[in-house]
Amino acid sequence: MVAWTFLCLVLITVSAVVGDPVSLLNLVNDERAKAGVESLVLDARLIKAAQAHADYQASISAMTHDDPIGNLGNRIKRLGYTYSSVGENIAFGFTTEASVMKAWMDSPRHRANILNPNFNNFGSGFNNNFWTQNFGTLLYGDDHVIPPSSNSLVSESNGSTPDAKRKRGASKRMNVRRKNAERKRRL
Repeated sequence: MVAWTFLCLVLITVSAVVGDPVSLLNLVNDERAKAGVESLVLDARLIKAAQAHADYQASISAMTHDDPIGNLGNRIKRLGYTYSSVGENIAFGFTTEASVMKAWMDSPRHRANILNPNFNNFGSGFNNNFWTQNFGTLLYGDDHVIPPSSNSLVSESNGSTPDAKRKRGASKRMNVRRKNAERKRRL
């Protein structure tokens, strides 16, 4: 009897999701830490605005800071983000978070947004090599930050529901703990 041995080689590749806001936030916060600037916190509204803007740019195959809704301020106000200051970086043609971050850090105006100590919140979007970063500071402080979740909380941005108030309180406590931990690390 002849025995046959079959060898199968299965190659499984795992690739990270390109354009993930958490990955980009980590790179942004790494750069801010090197400069001695406090870390940013994700906000679901800034993520939603940045993603919609990256989608728009991809749909017209062009980079722009404006879209049919208007400029960045108009776009995020519409999502319930009442700001005291905002900024936006856009890019095209980069295939990884690291490559687009290097380009932004090599550009004085983009670098200024990334390292701006007046910004507290962050969101980003990606579509077909169009990148958008949104930076902001809420007019009424970070107790209104809406953290990203599996079900976007944008519809609760006015804070009128008990669940929204509970989530804001939890977010505020997390931000206070994070800031305290950062202060201790610096000492």
